[in-house]
Order: sequence, then structure tokens, then C-alpha cells
Amino acid sequence: MSVRVVARGIGGGVLAWMLVMGHPVHAANEAETGELLVKLVSAGRAVVTENQELINDASKGDKGFTPQVFEGKQVAKFKEKTTLI
Repeated sequence: MSVRVVARGIGGGVLAWMLVMGHPVHAANEAETGELLVKLVSAGRAVVTENQELINDASKGDKGFTPQVFEGKQVAKFKEKTTLI
């Protein structure tokens, strides 16, 4: 069940990131767009990896790792990997 929650968080984070952008980010071409998507997914995977122990901890009910927390951490990592935002 926690994998489903994380997957929804990742999808929700990506969707929210795309919708919340204050200004549109224009990629020069499809290749650049693809590279940015790879960096975004990579950032999300890094966040999940860093929090995997918490996610897997069956002794905790509410782990506090909400989609909003995930999104914030993912966007921060994405900013580290790119110079777009």
C-alpha cells in the first residue's frame, strides 16, 4: 500500500509542479524537454530513496510524507539539477 501512496505522490507532484509554475518554461526542442523530464523523475526517485526507511516503517501510522512534502522536496532537487527555475 505504501508503494501506491508514493506512486500517487510522484504523479501528483509532477502534475502539481506543471500546473503551479508561475511562468512557463520553454525548452528549445523535444530533446531538451526529454532531458528535463528525466531530471524531474530522477529528482523524485532521489526523494523516495532518501525517505525509503520512513516509508517502509510499519510501526508508524502517519509518516508525514504527504504528496505536498514530496512535491516540495522534488522541486528543490530539480532546482539543484537545472537552472530553469
